[in-house]
Amino acid sequence: MELYKTLPILHGITKNGKTKVWIAKIYKLDNNIANAHIEHGQLDGKLQLTVREYDKGKNIGKSNETTPLQQCLLETEKKWLDKKDKEGYIIAESDTTKIENNLKCMELQSERNMDPIFPMLANKYDPNSIKKKKNDINFPCYVQPKLDGLRCITYLDNKILKNQSRTGTFFNFLDHINEDLLSILSTFSNIALDGELYTDEIPFEELAGLIKKKKVENIDLDLVKKIKYHIYDIIFINDNTMVYQDRLSFIREHFCNLTYINVVQTELCSDKNKFKEYFSQFINNGYEGIMLRNIDSVYRENYRSNDLQKYKEFMEDEYEIINFKEAEGRDKGTVIWICKTLENREFSVRPRGTVETRKNWFVNGNSYIGKKLTIIYQELSELGVPRFPVGKVIREDF
Repeated sequence: MELYKTLPILHGITKNGKTKVWIAKIYKLDNNIANAHIEHGQLDGKLQLTVREYDKGKNIGKSNETTPLQQCLLETEKKWLDKKDKEGYIIAESDTTKIENNLKCMELQSERNMDPIFPMLANKYDPNSIKKKKNDINFPCYVQPKLDGLRCITYLDNKILKNQSRTGTFFNFLDHINEDLLSILSTFSNIALDGELYTDEIPFEELAGLIKKKKVENIDLDLVKKIKYHIYDIIFINDNTMVYQDRLSFIREHFCNLTYINVVQTELCSDKNKFKEYFSQFINNGYEGIMLRNIDSVYRENYRSNDLQKYKEFMEDEYEIINFKEAEGRDKGTVIWICKTLENREFSVRPRGTVETRKNWFVNGNSYIGKKLTIIYQELSELGVPRFPVGKVIREDF
């Protein structure tokens, strides 16, 4: 095994203020095989090693054909860029003083919650669990309908309103929403809103495609104005001590009665029986599930919290697209995605979308390799592979 390339080492800051490291190396093996070795973990601690083998390239026989080594390098460099550009990592300096200065700067940014602001994520709720520590949801709690939209963090930065996705990229063409929010956020510049871009008039796939466009034609602008910003939480920058009950009161006091802003329905739920009633109500109203929040919980940025949990009757997870193929029969000419589990087991997924959209994905399939596909499915097989999977959306940078 021959070392082919080592990418510049990256450093980051954990939620606890510790230094974390990300190291990527590309190796050439015999028989035209390449390996990507990724090490990550706390600096000066034990690092976890992930190895991915590439025994074939992509687009064989086409003008953009790649060898296993080229494909390994392309995908690893993309992951490196995502770490640096989307997750706030910096290139580690060889000089100790420079390292300390860079990390000190990052710590200050973390303390000030400078953008991007990454939202708090939800764990899955199991209503059949009898172990309190399994769920960590304490009744009475707050419940909300689970929207099938795009997560959006909105805040004021140098007198400019920013609408940010959950991964740190920014949405365009939301002027109608920002006009509602500008005066309020100018008064309370120390807050960021946490909510969802959503409308029941546009299917999720179309909504996602609309939001990510760089240039919106007039006909699209009419569609954009159907989108509302549904607020369900708030972040007090540099102060995470306010509990959800008080944050909810603040939202209700300042963000009701606006044209393009909706405060998400939030109800106090007394017990599991009442939880089932609310879940049925939300499903009957067209929502995809229910969210549960502990009354006295604080907001933890960039953290998957047990104080915030979600429940749906079907399962949903994200899987990496590693390849694609052409569908058969009446779907000939459209795409079938090939995804993999964390255990590297491959499976095929037919995506949602119009025939035209799925044909376009097939023509441009190579550009989606390495991206995450949100998949809904019935259950996992004994091998951990989704059963009856359906591709919901390519999350890209959302």
